Amino acid sequence: ALQAARQMQISTHGAATPVSSPKLYIRYFDISRNHIGTQGGKLLAEIVTNSPYLLQLNASWNKIRLDGAQRLCEAIAQHASLQFVDLSWNGLGRDGIVAMSDGLIGNTSIQYINLSNCRLDDIGACLLAYSCRRNKSLRFVQVQGNVIGVAGGRALLRIQRFKKLKSTQARCKPDGFPFQQASFIQRPLGSQPPKLLVDRPGQVSPSGRTPTRRSRPSPGPSPLGSDQRSSFLTPKNATKGSKLRGDNNNVLPLAVMDLPIEECNGLLSEELRFGLNHCALDVPGEMQFDPSNPNGIWRLDLAVPRDKAVASELWEIAVREKSGENWKGEAIDGRGLDIPEDEDRPWIIPPKGILTVKYTSVPKPPAPENAIQSSVLNNLKGMVEKNKAVKDNHRLGLVLATAPEEYFMAAHVRDLVEKFDDRSHRVQLLASMFTRVVDLANTDAFLNTISEMERKLLASELGPLFHFHPSFPANRYTLDMSTKYDFILAKKLQEAANDENDMAKTLGLPDTGRLQRGSRCIRNATLDGAKLLFSGSMSLPTQGLMSFTYVSLAPYLPTCASKMKPFSDGEFEEFRFALSDILQSKKPDEALTVLKSRLSTGKALNCNQIISLCNMWPSPRPAFADIHKIF
Repeated sequence: ALQAARQMQISTHGAATPVSSPKLYIRYFDISRNHIGTQGGKLLAEIVTNSPYLLQLNASWNKIRLDGAQRLCEAIAQHASLQFVDLSWNGLGRDGIVAMSDGLIGNTSIQYINLSNCRLDDIGACLLAYSCRRNKSLRFVQVQGNVIGVAGGRALLRIQRFKKLKSTQARCKPDGFPFQQASFIQRPLGSQPPKLLVDRPGQVSPSGRTPTRRSRPSPGPSPLGSDQRSSFLTPKNATKGSKLRGDNNNVLPLAVMDLPIEECNGLLSEELRFGLNHCALDVPGEMQFDPSNPNGIWRLDLAVPRDKAVASELWEIAVREKSGENWKGEAIDGRGLDIPEDEDRPWIIPPKGILTVKYTSVPKPPAPENAIQSSVLNNLKGMVEKNKAVKDNHRLGLVLATAPEEYFMAAHVRDLVEKFDDRSHRVQLLASMFTRVVDLANTDAFLNTISEMERKLLASELGPLFHFHPSFPANRYTLDMSTKYDFILAKKLQEAANDENDMAKTLGLPDTGRLQRGSRCIRNATLDGAKLLFSGSMSLPTQGLMSFTYVSLAPYLPTCASKMKPFSDGEFEEFRFALSDILQSKKPDEALTVLKSRLSTGKALNCNQIISLCNMWPSPRPAFADIHKIF
């Protein structure tokens, strides 16, 4: 193909023209299933670089690997007009994906990219998610058939929360193929191998747009010669077996890639979507980064893909927590800098340098408003819908990868559990989501839907966490920090202590925990028998036996009601109106949770306001004991 283009360049402009880097007037290039290999990948990269008007490229099934994959990915990511790319079934590996992710950050044209079965691992998936977070044109990324593991799946699923894009101009034909409008198309007919598809230089506008119908060239003499002439499929010269699909203006679509209809729907969506079928989302992978325990001092070499992926994850966690400035003393190669922790200003990670940063967060219990967005929840429900073509292990993996990134209402957990029939899958799903429920007072919503045996298995799996309730944390705890759910329980107790500490400071309560200066609530802490100074921002140990006493401040809070600021009439009416909307949608459990969360902010109600709120509830109303606990 490159040789033919060079011949065209010589015949058009004369032999004196440099032919090492000819400008190719290619718009649609299908070179799939040719096994061009690593060397062919390098030549294909040269074709892409020298084809400024290229719109669509299909290079799947070509065994492009190593430096050929790296150079091709760099050329594709830096292209200014390429929109649809299919690189599936090539061994791109981590180097190719790193090159692709670096270039995608500044790319403004690519809308669809297929990286299925390309040896993408968890580190590559994290870097791909990092670049997708900063890219403004991507609509659908297909990564199925890659072992991206837990960390990679978590990173890609997280991006869907933030990406809200304008709908793409790509459309979908009735048979499920995406296409771009074009006044003429060239595609291989029958079993002929793919040919070099070129337009004449004189027919391409400077903007790279396809010529209109009036300027369509007639199939006359071609610079490539009669045996290499581009055959334009138009209403006049279409072959007998060609099926024309056009609109009222007789503008013909271009069929490019074999995509199922659901993937085309992803292209049409305003959100960035990922295809994650058969991605082994339950595999630990090489990343070995725990997002639930990011506190500590980090030293990361940004030239190393793994360290760059960890830096990206640390920034994402800081943005998600929104608890002030979590990055402290950040510097690259010893030079201090202030990295914004703002999702509207994504941080562009430098290609090299040693990043040192102290990550400090003060985790707080999640509120109902932190629960999963309805659009993301509906997308997740659709992906885990019972389907004979999708294995149950894969459906379970999607939920397990999403759970650490989202918070759920108890009703959400119930809806997801009902989509699984296998007992072990249901217990595993409940155990992972139990730790992410924001309204633990309503756990009966999903516990009542499981069998007695499943409840016993869940209690055995969670241990002390099964009986934990954040409203009544006072107890003596002995936790094995090497156990997953004991560590999560310690994390939740740390969150509850931070929340009570802030409330006590707001109300001006004296600090009675003088012997335990780090926390008012968690006292007499020890780790393997040695004294431990427990603080709200400390990085929890991952090994050893930790013991402590949790002293709740809740009994002292009612005595300080006189110090609370009362709800103003305007604030109360606004709050009452919001609750009324929730109750009208027949969601009393959600309204009760919102009420609890709103009243935990340290504001007081008078008796008339309490009576007004109670009278809003439909029958059956909450039990008196519940109302007493709330107010």
